[in-house]
Amino acid sequence: AAAIASYGNVTATDRVGACKGIVAPSASKKDIHFPTEPAVGFPNNWVTRRIPRKITKKNSCQGTKKFDLYWYSPLLGLKFRSKPEVSRFLAALDDSGGDEAAAFASYGRRR
Repeated sequence: AAAIASYGNVTATDRVGACKGIVAPSASKKDIHFPTEPAVGFPNNWVTRRIPRKITKKNSCQGTKKFDLYWYSPLLGLKFRSKPEVSRFLAALDDSGGDEAAAFASYGRRR
């Protein structure tokens, strides 16, 4: 699969490879409006985004805005919700010789 620099929801056919039937999670169109920051403690070119949570009746009185932190892979822009997810993906990436598409395909089976 070709490396794609822009982010957005794209099916596995476009990013991870034809016939795999996997949808690669990536930044949604609303998420790309939030700035990226270098992911501290991760390999080169990994980035993070702080995405504010939606305000609901339950959390509107708390006074502080809450954010969710997401990590994005450098080549395909794959989105991860936690450090343990990134660690599992990085292990799969090492096993695949640095091929993000192959690593993502095997990463899904490691969960």
